Amino acid sequence: MIASALAGLEALIFAVVIADVVQDLNNIPNLIAYCFGAGFGSWVGMALEAKLIRSYTIVNVFANQDGLEITEALRQAGYGVTTTISQGRDGEVLTLRSVIDRRQVKTFMKTVHQINPNAFIAIEEARGVTRGWLGMGRDGRAI
Repeated sequence: MIASALAGLEALIFAVVIADVVQDLNNIPNLIAYCFGAGFGSWVGMALEAKLIRSYTIVNVFANQDGLEITEALRQAGYGVTTTISQGRDGEVLTLRSVIDRRQVKTFMKTVHQINPNAFIAIEEARGVTRGWLGMGRDGRAI
């Protein structure tokens, strides 16, 4: 309900503001202010979403070497990792799959690349997560 109400309010503000801007396209300061406001508003919204909303990412690592070492390093860092032996173009690879908090992607990738800078990593959005091992919480307990 709140999201719907905010969407309606956003549409009202957009209609009023755009009507004023379109009415006089020769008013360059108005046009620039509108464009700047729209861009800044999008940036603020994305920044707030990144900080306030917990979302999960699925990270797939394909390692043709050092796969077990990467697995152990990630587990020591508190990540849950599932491994599968796979067949790649050039032979056997170890596929590592982990569901992590989106904010941990850079740290996760840094850990992988310290061991194998050539590991192939594919990242996808997790639309929903239930059960399983999601790492350690701030208090050191398993999530």
